Amino acid sequence: MRPKPDYPIPPPWNDDPPSPKKFINYLIGFIVAILVAGLIAIATNWERLGSILQPPVSLTVNAVDATKPGSDPLKGWVYIDKEAPVALGSTIPNLVPGKHQVRVEKSGYEPFIGTLLVSETEPHETVKLRPKPVRVSITTDASEARIYINGKEIGPPGTYSLVPGKYTVWAEGTYHEPAQKDFELAVEEDKGKIKEIELNLEPKQTKLVVNIDSDVTENISVSVDEEKVDVSRSGAYDVNAGERRMVRVEAPGYEPFEVSMALEPEESNRVRAVLRQPPAEGENFQDTLQDNSKGPKMVVTSAGEFMMGSPPDESNRDSDEEPQHKVSISKPFAIGVTEVTFEDYERFIRATKKESIRDYNWEERRKLPITNVTWDNARAYAEWLSDQSGKEYRLPSEAEWEYAARAGTTSRYFWGKDDESACSYANSGAFGSCKDDHAKVAPVGSYPSNAFGLFDMIGNVWEWTADCWHENYRDAPIDGSAWGEDNGGDCTRRMVRGSSFYGKPWYLRSANRFDLPMDKKTTDVGFRLVRVIKP
Repeated sequence: MRPKPDYPIPPPWNDDPPSPKKFINYLIGFIVAILVAGLIAIATNWERLGSILQPPVSLTVNAVDATKPGSDPLKGWVYIDKEAPVALGSTIPNLVPGKHQVRVEKSGYEPFIGTLLVSETEPHETVKLRPKPVRVSITTDASEARIYINGKEIGPPGTYSLVPGKYTVWAEGTYHEPAQKDFELAVEEDKGKIKEIELNLEPKQTKLVVNIDSDVTENISVSVDEEKVDVSRSGAYDVNAGERRMVRVEAPGYEPFEVSMALEPEESNRVRAVLRQPPAEGENFQDTLQDNSKGPKMVVTSAGEFMMGSPPDESNRDSDEEPQHKVSISKPFAIGVTEVTFEDYERFIRATKKESIRDYNWEERRKLPITNVTWDNARAYAEWLSDQSGKEYRLPSEAEWEYAARAGTTSRYFWGKDDESACSYANSGAFGSCKDDHAKVAPVGSYPSNAFGLFDMIGNVWEWTADCWHENYRDAPIDGSAWGEDNGGDCTRRMVRGSSFYGKPWYLRSANRFDLPMDKKTTDVGFRLVRVIKP
């Protein structure tokens, strides 16, 4: 017996033809389907069929400026159903009545694209074209100016897109008198053309008033930008606001007063020029600032020579401290008796608004050294203090710093060689638990000064200096100046000196040096300043 297959078995083939009755039914169904399809086609295209049966019509298309009611028709081109263009205003014959796709173009205008219903009763159509924006370049001779168009501020001088029309442009600036100009923008036929509008703003006038504060009465010389001006004890000079002027006042036997002033648009800009005789070596002094307050306390060091770096036999020395070399300090300079304090720095913050004073608890920290400042922060404070005092303040060079820290000593520490005395001379926990009530940063002047009368040169906080990082002293300057990028210096890193309240024991040595990224902020890095003494 044959096995049964596991797939369907097709029915047996039947060669008998279909009966006549079935054939007739198939034929009737086919005819009905054709008739239904035809009726559907007629219904959906009835409007089109009707228009075909109607006679052809003509159409005239015109265009006008949408922004100018009642204006004359424009010249341009019209496209009907993507056929060849016809001039605007021309009669287009032999159009089938009904809807047609229309595109109207005119140079300098946005094209019109839409559908128009063409019929014998409406042989004319008028479309409205909007002008394309025109690029306008507005320039002034005042970089701080703001631009107004028809009374609305649009921004600084620059290039703007405006639709054709009549305009009034107004420019005003903090340091300049306002100016205005009327202009009209026409539809531009040339693509990419820019209309130039220039406004000349006259600088606002102010007076520079120099008040001289000194007991000297004769041979006073006043110059503004190196040009000598009439001498008086209260001279007023006409100047332009917004400019920066260098004012210098000098007299024989007195330190010159020199300040760079940014002139504000006020009735007058006053500068108080304090003339004083150069401070003597070892003298403590404070410069008078523009608001009659006092700057940081400074002391004048004497000129001299010293051996910079550490000798080969100094224990725990680092390779960046060699070779030890002689440095000559040819002129006296003044250096901060203490590190710059929060109290000192607060005046700078409030005056310049460069930082938020909310970052600091000023009242509790007034006598603490300022910390969490970058190298640029320290330099900015020095520049501000220079402008306020008329004297030159800056960061010390490494050589100046070490010269002042050693204060004439050649020993490992400025107090000698005794490691165990560190707790008595420096705010540092490096040698164990110092019982000095200062677990961290201490108020400036809490420990004994060195022979130059300087406090906290060692310990408390590291201090920024002007020098770029060099891995050793080979080819270092020998005149006390700061070392820059020459000989492979890396000026993205700057030298800090003096160690801090948690420095390692060997960090307290006078020769020890360390480098930090110049944008680094930390709780144990501050600074003190040098003030240049000019005879």
